Amino acid sequence: MASPQEFLDSVYEQLDLNNGELLNAVSTPFDEVSSENWVEKGEWLSLAHSVGVEKIFFVQNNPVLVFATANAVAQDDIRTVVNRIWCMSRPQCLFLACPGELLVFDLTRPPIRTTEQLEAQGRLLRRVVSIAKVQEELAAYRRELLESGTAIEGQGYFSPGEARADKSLLRDLKLVRNALLDAGLDGPNAVHANSLIGRSIFIRYLEDRRILLESDFEAVASRRKRWRELLASNQGVPIEPSMQHIRYTKLLSDKDFTYAFFRQISEDFNGDLFPVTEEEEEAVTEDHLKVLQRFLRAEIADPTRPLFFFAYQFEVIPIELISSIYEEFYNTERGVDRNHGTHYTPIELVEFVLSSCLTTDVLKKNPTILDPACGSGIFLVEAFRRVVRYRQVKQKRRLGLPELRKIIRDQLRGIDINGEAIRVAAFSLYLALLHHLDPPDIWREKRLPHLTHDPVVSTKNTNRFDILFEGNAFAVGGEQDSAAAKERIQAGTIDVIVGNPPWGYPKKNDQLGRKAARVAIDWCNENECAVGDQELSQAFIHRAMNLLRPGGAAALLVSTGVFFKHHPNSKTFRQQWLKNGRIDRVVNFSAVRHLYFNSGIAPFVSVVFTKDAPGVDHVIEYWSAKATLQAKQMRAVVLSLADRKLLPQLQALADDRVWKVYWWGSHHDYALICGLESCDSLESIVGSESFGQGFKKANQEHDSDWLKEFDEFPLASFERYGPLPKDEFCPVPSHVERRGVREVYSGWRLLVKRGIVQAKSCDGRIESRLERESFAFTNSIHGVLTGKLEKWQQYSILAIFWSSVARYYYWMTSGSWGMWHHEIHLDDVKRMPISFPKNDEVRNRLIEVVERLRSTYAHGDELISLRPKEESIHWRERAFLEKELDSLVFECYSLSDMHRDLINDMCSLGLNLFYRNASSEAVKPLIIPESFCLGRCADLSPDKNRNDILPYVKTLCEHWNQELGDSGEFAWHVIQAPAPSPMIAVLLEAIGPQSEITQSQWSMDWAAVLEWLSENSTQPMGSRRVYVDGIVRAVGESEVLLIKRNERRLWTASAAREDAEATIRQAMLLQEMN
Repeated sequence: MASPQEFLDSVYEQLDLNNGELLNAVSTPFDEVSSENWVEKGEWLSLAHSVGVEKIFFVQNNPVLVFATANAVAQDDIRTVVNRIWCMSRPQCLFLACPGELLVFDLTRPPIRTTEQLEAQGRLLRRVVSIAKVQEELAAYRRELLESGTAIEGQGYFSPGEARADKSLLRDLKLVRNALLDAGLDGPNAVHANSLIGRSIFIRYLEDRRILLESDFEAVASRRKRWRELLASNQGVPIEPSMQHIRYTKLLSDKDFTYAFFRQISEDFNGDLFPVTEEEEEAVTEDHLKVLQRFLRAEIADPTRPLFFFAYQFEVIPIELISSIYEEFYNTERGVDRNHGTHYTPIELVEFVLSSCLTTDVLKKNPTILDPACGSGIFLVEAFRRVVRYRQVKQKRRLGLPELRKIIRDQLRGIDINGEAIRVAAFSLYLALLHHLDPPDIWREKRLPHLTHDPVVSTKNTNRFDILFEGNAFAVGGEQDSAAAKERIQAGTIDVIVGNPPWGYPKKNDQLGRKAARVAIDWCNENECAVGDQELSQAFIHRAMNLLRPGGAAALLVSTGVFFKHHPNSKTFRQQWLKNGRIDRVVNFSAVRHLYFNSGIAPFVSVVFTKDAPGVDHVIEYWSAKATLQAKQMRAVVLSLADRKLLPQLQALADDRVWKVYWWGSHHDYALICGLESCDSLESIVGSESFGQGFKKANQEHDSDWLKEFDEFPLASFERYGPLPKDEFCPVPSHVERRGVREVYSGWRLLVKRGIVQAKSCDGRIESRLERESFAFTNSIHGVLTGKLEKWQQYSILAIFWSSVARYYYWMTSGSWGMWHHEIHLDDVKRMPISFPKNDEVRNRLIEVVERLRSTYAHGDELISLRPKEESIHWRERAFLEKELDSLVFECYSLSDMHRDLINDMCSLGLNLFYRNASSEAVKPLIIPESFCLGRCADLSPDKNRNDILPYVKTLCEHWNQELGDSGEFAWHVIQAPAPSPMIAVLLEAIGPQSEITQSQWSMDWAAVLEWLSENSTQPMGSRRVYVDGIVRAVGESEVLLIKRNERRLWTASAAREDAEATIRQAMLLQEMN
């Protein structure tokens, strides 16, 4: 019979885990782990060690598998081990080796109750009884499958399982809170419900860590006979046998006993731990405590929503979860749509932000770290832990209490307008502090420092740290503030500022938030700091620049409005910021925000900047996250090097549009946009007085008056083709807020729909019509008077708005399309560059095509089911005409092949990726004929078979052949591993004019190389769910090698030009070095 250790050793070897990130679970950084691994993974390694785990297998910093042994096979012993490790929250599977068998448990399933079998609820995935069977039965867990993102048991290693410990605890505490609210602790008393839950978590944490002992409960109980009897009885004991050591639930049977214990805890630990107030004691009744007790005892019997309080071990559950729980509470206030500045920030984003600014070079300088809108302290907690891990590595030992206190006192600062959030931030930091201490150390010094600032208490008390301030970040530290606030929040003194400050502007029903926002805007006005559209993200960036010392850095999550809003004040804001601050890195998360937030969150970016004027050569690292198939498989954000742009800051300072252009485009796109804008704008052609919008119904304050002379063309009936649907016209409303511009309701005019059509297979389409008949419309339609123009000019403008040129131009330049509302504004219509046909042939054919499309039946989709045969023909003809229209418009603008490729690639693949994400054609594998493997440039001619990579190879060869001139040419090789291949290689080799082409002389196993790159090309970027996916661009003496993922968007003709430029630059550098 195999021993437990023999089973685990066999798993490590036969599943090839030893060649991956398989790390020993250790409690200190100097035990068999590198400094880098400890700084990034130390919390997981020490947590795993504390629960008896032997090793953890990581994929990109994410703990996926854990391995442990059990020397007994009794079900109770196994249940204890499994439930304890389940509390780690993040690992997906446990390999538990017992004498004679190896059990694999799914940790995303519910914990095991005393009455349950191990196999219940599908949690036991495998039972292996022989070492000889390990490789066969556990093949799904081989290293290469884990590292490539292949699903574990069909779930993926970022499984969102609702029974995972972190999600379960959040759900259960929400149920507790809602039950307390329903029992009467709602409205202004909701704060007392939060305090009750917070104290309960803290006491349970102290109990589980054996910091609170039986003697502590007995000391309070000794004051009254009833309390002694209650503590000695079984009343209030949890019904689960595994919970019967818990004493806290007994107290909840008696309100006086409970609050006496609360006051004793407050006195013993002497911190800012949910202080007991008279208001709370008056509001909380014994009925409320019994509700809390029933939950904590796991008495609530509801098979549809089972509670797991029997399994939670609070000394194991990751600390950052506590902060996120309370931030979630604030954002789910029932019936209240506000958070007073408190934001729920996923821990993965927190890690990502901190890793970008708290580098080892920064940490060695002992920086002061401020979160100006700290909420419940999740950024401060993670910053503290990161500082501690760095110090542990440097000093090669655990830190003592004085050192930990000094870090909190001297290096951390937090501000928030929400007083309750500040108390939770203090609570979270206390847990982080206690986490690094053993019980004996805590017993010697139970008194925790006061972290929250009290302006009426002297700061001379050495136990008053005063690092957390309830107040407005734009007022704390001002002239009217206390000495402590002035000392700690002083302009020009902070080393690092981090956080997720409020975005946008508070809603009308958020009076507290609006009051705080007015203070922020007033501060900006007083300091001559421009803010556009009352965007608070802009205000907080100004405040960060004010607080930072020269050379200090900030890393913030902010609204995309800091880059994309075009209000004049927003432009002035960017001028002020970019002239005085050096933007180091921007990551645009707009297209993948759903991976972090469940509901409609505004688009956001991560920005890292330094308070230092940028040099003339400074470039900004600008990343754009895309929702690719690989990201879907890994359940993570994958930043491809293909989506990384180096943006000169001086260019961003000179032209605001670069932020939108470079989001999905490159310097080639920027050059094309500049070229298009050398043409006359529509406004310059028709005159500024020719534009207007329709009526706005909204508050209906005014009589429609003259508007009633017109019928309304309903927005729902607005389509680009077909006769005017007069039978669908309707009367205008009797009252409106605005009547619109009367002139655009009559005469020849171009009508452009404000909203971008996104339904069905449109992938973002601009709808426009040319009409003469009189009718009104809403402000969702822009009107442009064109009656002064000739017919061919009107048709040309209409053709341009129908074409891919307009679609491309607006996608690349409009700040409102692709972010939030997906629309184009009237100003966008005005600035559309117009280039009329250069000759009669193009002009006449363009008129013919426009007239034919205008006569196309408008409701084709409806006719598909009625007349499928006729409509099938109709669709083919329409598609052909639209393609011809594009070609004619390209001729009007005299576009080169490169420019046409840019437009076509963006409209066919770029927009498709934005709208369809991982289901897009852009991320699907290429279709390449098996025979297409090598040849000369002359061999690259289209044939009837589909070949997705041909335009790429042809363009790449043409560019490189120009470098060789008449001395030779490049042969091309397309290299794929056996299907399905996640990577593709293209190799160019220089050959003579008469040379025979053969398979590459490079002696290597290409299938193995591509497989290895597939598994190892993604590297973590500071977070468990943010990775960088690499691209291989290599240049030798006579070879050029490109290796990328097998995704269509990476192998277009436009991508070939970028790869050609990059590799030619490499070749030039090699020549200079030689």
